[in-house]
Amino acid sequence: MRGREVSREEFMEFINSYPKKLTQNTIAFCTPPLVCFDDFSDGKKQPESIVAKIVWNTHMEGCSSYNGEPDQYFLN
Repeated sequence: MRGREVSREEFMEFINSYPKKLTQNTIAFCTPPLVCFDDFSDGKKQPESIVAKIVWNTHMEGCSSYNGEPDQYFLN
């Protein structure tokens, strides 16, 4: 996973203080799902627009392949 892994608290602080509008996108066709936060200002497009992401491991609870992994938080 590209980016620097951070704690949930550091991640939320970054998202809440980001100076521009962010668009949240959930990519559910992968396992586990990925939640991306995009800054589309200045005409940016993905993947350059992604400023943060969550690997949503806990969404897999109840699946036989889930082994209790916590969610992972990344800042680009």
